[in-house]
Amino acid sequence: MPEAPPAKPRIVWLASYPRSGNTWVRTLLHAYAHGDATDTAAIARTIPDLHIPHHGGGKPTPYAATGKTLIKTHLPWSPKHPFAPATVGAICLVRHPRDVLLSSLNFHRVVGSRVAGKAGAGATEFNDADYVRAFITKGGDPGYLHAGYGTWEDNARSWADRFEHPKLIVRYHELRQDPDAGLRALLGFLGEPIDDDRVAKAIAASSFDAMRALEVREKSGSADKSAFFGGSGATLRKGHRFMHHGRVGASLDDTLPGADAKLDARFARTIEDLGLAIPTSG
Repeated sequence: MPEAPPAKPRIVWLASYPRSGNTWVRTLLHAYAHGDATDTAAIARTIPDLHIPHHGGGKPTPYAATGKTLIKTHLPWSPKHPFAPATVGAICLVRHPRDVLLSSLNFHRVVGSRVAGKAGAGATEFNDADYVRAFITKGGDPGYLHAGYGTWEDNARSWADRFEHPKLIVRYHELRQDPDAGLRALLGFLGEPIDDDRVAKAIAASSFDAMRALEVREKSGSADKSAFFGGSGATLRKGHRFMHHGRVGASLDDTLPGADAKLDARFARTIEDLGLAIPTSG
């Protein structure tokens, strides 16, 4: 966890359930402030990760012109959230739980997750269908629940409904559809001056292809790893990429027949309330 900021800090949380677009938004905002997105360690210093102590070198640094401090969090909001008294706002990233599930499934491949075997049989290969079933039944990734991130629904609603400071809700599918409008909304919320040329360059620097190339470059180097792209050169060589597809509306039914309908029923109210109802593309 980053050290406590200096006197009178002004923290804006970049809040999301894991696999909802936090890495992309951090990259976008870093590129706008600094003109590049070629080093994940530098991006992590601009917007440190609450859950990884070395990100940001220990102390959060103010973001660009406003002097506000941006910090990534996956924790649900509550008055007990770290640095709650220093909080002045939040950018709440929300993504359809079906796409979150599929992105999380890929992440488990990237980091080489394994699951306990039955009846004490030890570790077995990660089973995709079992994971889909567990995510829907439990309301989220079992590992994220263990880490204290809550269910997908509780996490999203804690920020969207119960956060008492100013907030901006950013829907992943809308940001993918129009990153120009999305970045401008982010900057406007933060009170940053908006420069058309810098917006265009930031979007290009943080495009899916650019971020995928950055992942390959860092994991192919001597360190064989990246500051915030999970996995390593070994998993990359097996074809498992952190930057997988960034899909919107993909189907679960190929992995577990009937899963799309079950997931939609499980999360229906929150999907509707948060404006996440999007068609399944198959």
